[in-house]
Amino acid sequence: MSWNEDSIQKNQLGPSRSISLQVPFETLKRYLEDFRQKALELGASLAEVIPADWGELDETVRPKSLLVLTAAKRFGDDLTDLP
Repeated sequence: MSWNEDSIQKNQLGPSRSISLQVPFETLKRYLEDFRQKALELGASLAEVIPADWGELDETVRPKSLLVLTAAKRFGDDLTDLP
């Protein structure tokens, strides 16, 4: 089945595509470099790609992020004037 703009507007899901768990190394390397460049463009003073096991995840970060996102949806983008 092919997709078109009418079918996307009706079901709001958009075209589907197959997602592979196997990403070629060169593709992954290119994506990571793109993310690094974007971080520098957005004002980061330093951005490096490091192995995932070098970092540690603080379990309190996700709930804090969700709180900010929820507040932003409820009160608008200006979070300096929350009730």
